[in-house]
Order: sequence, then C-alpha cells, then structure tokens
Amino acid sequence: MMRVHFLCLKSGAWSAGLVLGLCLTTIAKGAVSFSISPSSITNDYVGEVTLTITGLTPGQTITVGSYADLNGNGTLDRGEPLVWSIPLTDGQAPMVAGVRYLGVPGDEDGLANGTIRSVLYIPPVAANVNANGQSIIKVSDPLGGFSPVTQPFTVAQKVYPQSVTGRLILAGTGLPLTNAVVGLASANVTAATFAKTDTNGHYALYCLPGSYVLDAFDSAVGVIYDQTLQFSVACNQTVTNNLALTNGNFTISGKVTDISTGAGIAGANMDANTSHNFGALTFTDTTGNYSLPVTADTWSIHPTTDTTSQLGYVPLTRTNVTVTSASVSGVNFALSKATAMISGTLKDT
Repeated sequence: MMRVHFLCLKSGAWSAGLVLGLCLTTIAKGAVSFSISPSSITNDYVGEVTLTITGLTPGQTITVGSYADLNGNGTLDRGEPLVWSIPLTDGQAPMVAGVRYLGVPGDEDGLANGTIRSVLYIPPVAANVNANGQSIIKVSDPLGGFSPVTQPFTVAQKVYPQSVTGRLILAGTGLPLTNAVVGLASANVTAATFAKTDTNGHYALYCLPGSYVLDAFDSAVGVIYDQTLQFSVACNQTVTNNLALTNGNFTISGKVTDISTGAGIAGANMDANTSHNFGALTFTDTTGNYSLPVTADTWSIHPTTDTTSQLGYVPLTRTNVTVTSASVSGVNFALSKATAMISGTLKDT
C-alpha cells in the first residue's frame, strides 16, 4: 500500500514557507561537514538517501544543490549545470496545512542543534535527482558564512537484456554532442532513463521492452529534439538510434520566483514543446534566471511539475510564447507555495 499526497492552493491563504530562515544573520562556527548515504545507487533503487550536514549554527538555513558532473571528473567545474536545488533550515521540516509533506526535504530530527539530517525518498518527486551518471552535491550558505562543501553522488544504470545505443551530432556542423544528457522516455514506464554522451557523442541506455522517444539537453549549445521519432525495443534487442539535433538560434528567457517573496527559484527544470512535436529543456540558475534555446515557432513553456512539487510549490500551466525573428525575454513565472493537501491511498488490485 502506498500513501500519496497532492499539493494544492486553498483560497485566500498564502504560505510563507520560503521566508523561514531568511532573516537569520548568524553564521556557522567551526568546520561544516557533509555526507551522503548511500553515495551510489542504481536507477531502479527504491529507498532513502540521507544527507547529513554538521557544524552549523543552530537554526541556520543552507542551500543544497545538485550539479551534473558531465565530464565525470568528480569535481564541480565551470559550466556544469545546476539541476536541482532546495533550502534546508536546521530544526525545520516543511508542513502543508499542518501535515508533514514528505515530497519536500527537511531536517528530520526536528531540532535546532546545528545538525541537519535530510532524507530524499527514491524514486523522487523530481526525477533530476535520480538521473543516471555522476553528480556533485554542494552544500552552501546563502549568507556566505562558510565555504561550500561538496560530495559526489552516482546513479548507475541497471543492466537489462535490452538497450538503445547511438550517437548524437549537431545537424549544422556534424560535430558530436559531447558530454550531453540524453533521456529515454516512454508512456508505459514511470520515469525517464538518463545517461550522458562520451567525447564522441556516443551513448548507451538500458531499458525494458517498449516504445520510446529520445530527448536531449546540452548546456553549452542548447538542442531541439523531435518527439515524433518514436521507436520500439523488443525483448533481448539492442536498437541503434543515431540523431542529428538542431541547436536553437533564438532564446526564450525569464525568471522563476516565489510569488510571496520575489526570491528566485534555483535549479527548476524548464520544459518547452511545440504543436509540431519539438521539445527543449533547460534549468534556472542560482538566481532563478533561465535562457532556453529555441527555433522560430510557438512554444508552450513552464517549470516542470516534478521540480515545482519537489520544492513545495503548486505547478503552473504552460504559457504559449511565439518566436518569429527575434529572441523573447521577460517570460517570468511566479510560483505559489501549497497551502492545502489532498491525500489518500493507492492499492494494488
């Protein structure tokens, strides 16, 4: 049996959840340490990943961010994208209408004692946390009270008898898409599977039998993928799928903020698609700003449902943006914290 909760807005009520801890002016004394357990999982893992941060000032607010380690060297390098971020406050766990909402991480010991113990439940609300490959998890103080500390985190693919392999190149130049993220998505599985390309643009994704499409993300050049290119994978079959991807010659840009505080929301996954079945992805930066490479078309764009829910916000519907002969800026999204919850149970028949 699984217990589920859905976030929603209650008329006339506003949450000040993000304000908690922002007025703290104290800084941590002594060394801050950070550990992850387990630090390596497979993409079929079901369970908990525990983050433990010690050496904080009691009641302190910190930021935890996950960066894609695209070159796999175990360190956070310039240009590697932030794909998930959340504030944590010592002694506080997010509540919605008086109920602990487990989809949003918090300090599970409930004590303002200078130690934060936060649990990520896998599979997560935000699929980005569980993307295959190497990540760098960074703990930092928004007030600059201590130097950021990092730990590596790895999600390995489970090996199946079936797989999809291929090579990604840029259509305009024929050059390989190096260290890009490629995703295998299907309507008949619960989540997409992700991997990254190597230095020659090659990738390999293990999967269950089914029908799939490929999507891609490249923080350096920005790419557009075609969602109509569906293919099937049968039992014990390896399918080769090479793609030439177009990079966007225009951009849609803006900012994602908290509607109550105006603070930028970092690490939000921005998803866009068109009626012609083209898609594009990007993420907001540490200040909540984003810039999405696109082509001339009408794009439907929003912060994705999984990442907004992971932060305790109510997801927004898509906004249509028409791009003709120039880039479009100022496409902003203000998210509201959830103030009520719908709960129930799911049972296997």
